[in-house]
Amino acid sequence: MADLGLKNCVFDKTQNQVLASLMYEGVHAGGSPYFYNWYRWGYGWGYERKYQALTLTEGALAEGLLEDYFSSSPNAVCRNTSD
Repeated sequence: MADLGLKNCVFDKTQNQVLASLMYEGVHAGGSPYFYNWYRWGYGWGYERKYQALTLTEGALAEGLLEDYFSSSPNAVCRNTSD
């Protein structure tokens, strides 16, 4: 769901369907927690976690980190890519 939100946001900001689709495909194909890569965008969790719902503690931590990021980066775009 967040992958599609990112695609929509990139298109809204750039009006470039090719770029939006490329971003979507790259994140969708290369962002799996099952690949043991040197990069781990979008997760922030250890390799052993895989896909599972956040606990209440993890959700609160993630929300706090996002708030800190957006407070320090007022020009950030695509604030909520999960919609």
